[in-house]
Amino acid sequence: MDIYPTHLQLNVESDEANTMWLKSLSFYVEASGEGDDSKLESINGISALGSRDTPEVTAFRKESPWFFETDNLKIVVTGARLAEKDMEGIKIKVTEPDTGIISGRMPDGVHLEKISRQKHADGKQAVEIRFKMVKGCDGGSTSEIYEVFEREYLDGEGRKCYMDTYAGTGDHAEFTSTLILEDYAYDTVTVYPCFTHCWKAGKPVEIVSDRND
Repeated sequence: MDIYPTHLQLNVESDEANTMWLKSLSFYVEASGEGDDSKLESINGISALGSRDTPEVTAFRKESPWFFETDNLKIVVTGARLAEKDMEGIKIKVTEPDTGIISGRMPDGVHLEKISRQKHADGKQAVEIRFKMVKGCDGGSTSEIYEVFEREYLDGEGRKCYMDTYAGTGDHAEFTSTLILEDYAYDTVTVYPCFTHCWKAGKPVEIVSDRND
């Protein structure tokens, strides 16, 4: 853990034998100074830093000049999202009849809700694939919304393409994530999840830094 005048940075190093990449970490910061304790919710204010060599996130940064003035800092980890290193894409049939998942494993907490086609005035069609995600299954805030799938996908002929995607709001328990394939004429598409597994700590993991040592 590195502490700077403007931010705190939690650096992560994983074992090469791990079968999963770390994609996101849910945590908050407990800080104390001059006898006052306070809990700073950091789940929605974290910047993730990656590596050019792997898909893994290697550092998490929380902006705040207040960290530099505290005597003690404690990182409390509540969960994480991870991706299998040998993760395969999810192949989906997007035309009637029998639309749905053909092959591949859906990420934890995610289910396919609806597939529809929207016809534009110029006659072209867009395919919309809507998923629902359970909030907080990674130990994070139930107000957090994030991307569930990568922008890159394979079309029906196996070519790499890029899509527009957006995450919609939901209720207190779920949120929606909709993938949009513009001018799409194929029966199938292969998409890639941003993560495969959610981990929620049964007992929070604490990392302590005593500034007085």
